[in-house]
Amino acid sequence: MSDTKQEPPRLCLACNADSLFGPLYLYPETGMGKGEVFVATSGSARAFGKVRTVPIKALACRQCGNLQLIAADQEALYEQWSAEQHQG
Repeated sequence: MSDTKQEPPRLCLACNADSLFGPLYLYPETGMGKGEVFVATSGSARAFGKVRTVPIKALACRQCGNLQLIAADQEALYEQWSAEQHQG
């Protein structure tokens, strides 16, 4: 993974308030685990057993309740996506 640290946004994309807080975890109804969620590129998701994932963080807006999802390592996600675009 990349050492690039992404600063969380401060303004809500829905209402533009400076009221975001987090990171938060998505919690599965089963109650198992702490609800970490990962994102993968479509090419990686199709590769059985070789899925390369990046964790995502959730932020919430105190003003309007909007949730924003952010890739914890956007560079690793982009590099995987970019490599898939150039496979032929």
